[in-house]
Amino acid sequence: MKPSPLRPLIISMAIMLGLLGGTMIVRQMIQEAQEMEQQNRLRQQSTVLRMKEMEAEAAALKAKNLRENELRLRANEQRKAEAAAQQEKTSAARKADLATRRRISVKPAVQALFTKAENGDPEAQYLAGILRRSGLGAMGTFNPDGTPNALYPQVLYPVLGENLSRPKPAGLLFVDLPELTPDEAAAHRWFLRAALQGHGGAQVELARDCSFTGPYYDRTEALKWYLLSEALYVDATGLIHSNRYMDDTGAMHMAKTPAGGRHYIPGGLANAPEMAEATQRAAAFKPKKESP
Repeated sequence: MKPSPLRPLIISMAIMLGLLGGTMIVRQMIQEAQEMEQQNRLRQQSTVLRMKEMEAEAAALKAKNLRENELRLRANEQRKAEAAAQQEKTSAARKADLATRRRISVKPAVQALFTKAENGDPEAQYLAGILRRSGLGAMGTFNPDGTPNALYPQVLYPVLGENLSRPKPAGLLFVDLPELTPDEAAAHRWFLRAALQGHGGAQVELARDCSFTGPYYDRTEALKWYLLSEALYVDATGLIHSNRYMDDTGAMHMAKTPAGGRHYIPGGLANAPEMAEATQRAAAFKPKKESP
């Protein structure tokens, strides 16, 4: 069988088609590679651009934060300066106010009171007992600069020997305030000395000491001192009153119990079985003045 005269042609065409196909594949691969490279370049450019944008945003945010911090610092400094100026103004006004006040030295008056009490004065002994019981707070409460928060005239004025109702306490400055440590035992001793001399206020304080559980508890003695004291009385309606009053000089005095008034005795003791003995003790009591 003779070979076909077209075979070489067919073979040549097949080879050409194969080469053409291979060339096209290579070209497609090259084109795809170029496209991928182009995409990579674009991605890289996009990444670089985004990084630059992020850096710019970070720098802008940092600058903004710095500006805000600077503004806050300036505002804080301004507030501090204003506060310092206000404090200085307030301090100057306070100093000016204190400079216009009348200065009252308390410690010498307290020392003089205790000296008077030691020398036997019953009113001074009574006040000494109040001071030893309650400390400085018996006279009032005071700020560190000596201005008063509250004053208790019935103790403070007699201690100072002056009625300070005028001028008003707002115009006063209390200096040289003493340290008065409360001491119940010392207070009781002062009250006893004054009560034995017939001081009605001290007798009430002794009665209270003896009315409650403690080292001085003695119901009979409590009743005795209540029966003797003229410091308190009960009127016909059952109201409790004090006979102690202050004069224009700040000194305390004892008024007479008005008609119809009776000795004050707490309800818990009024019907105590010790009443008979207490009445006998009260009847036998004779006040005795201390020798100066």
